[in-house]
Amino acid sequence: MAMKKSIHCLTCLCICFLLLESCGTKKDTFDFEELAKKYAQVWNAHDVAGVAKLYADNALIYQPDLSEPMKGNKNLETAYANYFRAIPDIKIEFITIISSGDQACFEFLETGTFTGPLATPNGDIQPTGRKFEIKGAVLLKITPEGLIIEDKTYYDQASWLAQLGLTN
Repeated sequence: MAMKKSIHCLTCLCICFLLLESCGTKKDTFDFEELAKKYAQVWNAHDVAGVAKLYADNALIYQPDLSEPMKGNKNLETAYANYFRAIPDIKIEFITIISSGDQACFEFLETGTFTGPLATPNGDIQPTGRKFEIKGAVLLKITPEGLIIEDKTYYDQASWLAQLGLTN
């Protein structure tokens, strides 16, 4: 009888220990590979509304060409519509995905040809017909609803502009 109680107590202690140990462990709660697949699908289809739907209404988007973050998926929709107009064959591929909890880093490869006018605050930049290939990374934070709330994109802007024929 004493042996059964000891085994029972030991089993309960092990279960309690496992439960307590898992309470402090942060687990990945979001499938970032699925997000990357959806993002690439709508981006490569040039579906600007589809891209915008991946973002929260109050999302913040940081990019090298912006002096302040872009705010909201409506502004993102306008900006990316202009981008798709300027580079109608643009494609993105996600190479590496590293994630933890509600955050991830995606390494990407983007390619395209600058064949349409590129809208800027200072007026349209006329196309050069030049192709580009650029690698970069994007750091994402996701809401509990699975929408992108923060997007920090990094790439070598000087190299990209040179490939487009816009700088020396």
